Amino acid sequence: MKREAIMGTCAAALFLLGCSPGPGRPRRVQTVKVDTVIVHGESETIAFPGRVQASTEANLAFRVSGKIRDILAREGERVRCGQLLARLDDRDYALQLAATTAESEQVRGDATRVIELYRRGGATTSDYDKARHGLTQVEAKLASHANALADTRLEAPFDAHVQKVYFSAGEMIVAGVPVVSLVGEGTPEVVINIPAAEYLRRGRFARFTCRVEALGEGLYPLALLGIARKANLNHLYATRFRLLAPPGARLPAPGMSATVRIEFAPEAVSRVSVPASALFVAAGERRAWVYDPASGSVRARRVEVSGMLTGGRVLLDGGLAAGELVVSAGVHSLREGEAVKVLQSPSETNVGGML
Repeated sequence: MKREAIMGTCAAALFLLGCSPGPGRPRRVQTVKVDTVIVHGESETIAFPGRVQASTEANLAFRVSGKIRDILAREGERVRCGQLLARLDDRDYALQLAATTAESEQVRGDATRVIELYRRGGATTSDYDKARHGLTQVEAKLASHANALADTRLEAPFDAHVQKVYFSAGEMIVAGVPVVSLVGEGTPEVVINIPAAEYLRRGRFARFTCRVEALGEGLYPLALLGIARKANLNHLYATRFRLLAPPGARLPAPGMSATVRIEFAPEAVSRVSVPASALFVAAGERRAWVYDPASGSVRARRVEVSGMLTGGRVLLDGGLAAGELVVSAGVHSLREGEAVKVLQSPSETNVGGML
């Protein structure tokens, strides 16, 4: 048994020696993927999902309470500015105005006589002040009741489409409760939500475009309207854009999905970025393998990392120059000065590398 164990051990050792490269056997040339070091901010574009909304929306309500007499608006129909949408039963408001009108006529006559006597010296200053203040008070009361009667009519404040009608004729309504919802006909807006990292870089926003999936592949230019100063419950900042469609262009409807692309202006101090997969740690330092096309080999170089970017890239302050090639896959299996083979990108006309 002891002799068989010794023979088995020797056989295993010979097998391992036969599988190792050995001092005289060349190392297999590795195939690596390389990426170009680019200037940070150069052609940097990010995309966010968004939605189209109307530039003008309104929930219309009566300013007075009462019983709804008529609902003239119909959901989906187009209405003009000033068009009557609904009205209340105005009997009580008409009676109120009639009583105030009669009262104002009496007060106005009395006040006119007192003021004339005062001018002739036949009335005291106290009587004059009381007459003038009484006249002012009744005129304000008359205007208020006239407004209340007018407020029994609900009219469209702008050209729009009726989105929703919340009540029917015969129902009682309280002042301030929405009765009709309108969506304006103006150029629509696009709204997205951006994270804090992009909010801090809002000063570098340079150009905006959007694509509406329902309308095809065309791009619409956008103009930035504003960014919310406070994040929502999801820690995102609402950002609004105005659609700059040329005259006659087909406009998206409110509620459609859109993809907004934000293009950044280059920074004043140019820095470079590389894929995060190009970095590795050796001797406590961050390094990257720089590929030399002339010799076909790689050399490790120390780099200074400044921060993370979107799209899986890393911002560098030093160590690499724009245009250099770095290995972005297989970095942990390379050696200093090792010759490598670059993985070629597949051709658009040779899908799968079959040719």
